[in-house]
Amino acid sequence: MKTLLPENWENKPMSLSYNENNIDLTFSVLDYRNPTTEVYQYSLVAEGKAPYWIDLGEKNKVSFAQMAPGSYIFSAKGAIVMDYGVSSIDLCIL
Repeated sequence: MKTLLPENWENKPMSLSYNENNIDLTFSVLDYRNPTTEVYQYSLVAEGKAPYWIDLGEKNKVSFAQMAPGSYIFSAKGAIVMDYGVSSIDLCIL
């Protein structure tokens, strides 16, 4: 298992060997204002393709199994839903 350290969070490529083709990613919105709900979307596309966003609702983990060799871009968006509406939206791209 590889851990993505904080110094590598800023759009830096991560290389995996041929047998590291099962990936679990967990992400969160870092907001401590006591949100009602946190909601998420993610996109995993081949490099050079436009993002295709998939709603996860309150789930903040995705798993990919038996990925084909290639270059991919993973993006995640999270929003804080307060009693009065959506408070913030954050985007992370790996």
